[in-house]
Amino acid sequence: MVSEKKLGVAFTVVGIVLLFLFTMWLLVAPALGAMKDIWSWGSVDIGALKFPVPPLYWVIVIPLWLALTIVFLLLIWIGTTLIRLPPPTAINIEEIEKELEKELKEEEEKLAKEEKKQQ
Repeated sequence: MVSEKKLGVAFTVVGIVLLFLFTMWLLVAPALGAMKDIWSWGSVDIGALKFPVPPLYWVIVIPLWLALTIVFLLLIWIGTTLIRLPPPTAINIEEIEKELEKELKEEEEKLAKEEKKQQ
């Protein structure tokens, strides 16, 4: 079985690499001329007013980038949490049963003493 620390390191590295690659794609694609005419700024005329319209590329990519950044940051957070937390200890059922029996006996003794005091 894979340890929690190794899984945490994998989550952290994958999250950082994907965030970096997607951010580079977002910034480099327009700079390399990947956008054509349909991706250029336009304008909408309403009467005498002209409203600029951003390229479709930015309208699609910026919300997508924000959503994926949140997902990648959650992945990184989970990974770093797995790295920092100590490994879980083994649960010894016998010890827990003994402790519960001991507490039950103590409670019964207290109840018996209270009953004797009331009588």
